[in-house]
Amino acid sequence: MKRKAAPVILSGLCLLLTVCTAVAAPVAQQAVPRPTKPVERCQALETQASALLKAHPDLGGDRAQADLGKARSLCASGKPAQGLRYYVKGLHLMGAQPNLPKP
Repeated sequence: MKRKAAPVILSGLCLLLTVCTAVAAPVAQQAVPRPTKPVERCQALETQASALLKAHPDLGGDRAQADLGKARSLCASGKPAQGLRYYVKGLHLMGAQPNLPKP
């Protein structure tokens, strides 16, 4: 009798897992809209750097300020990849972890 109950329980668990996966998948996809374009990622890091500097104006020193300035000019001139690198360097100098969403 135990042998007949095991396949029924196993098939019930598989059905439950399938239903839960089908219901949870659309919810997970809608969770976080991430910036995908390099220009949007430049804007996200600019926002992070600006907020950090507004809260702590003396943070990072001259080198961090120079890197952030170079990042702004590179992003504005159509070179977002180089600009992102300078944003990351500047934020690291300020002691912050860049919140850089993956494309």
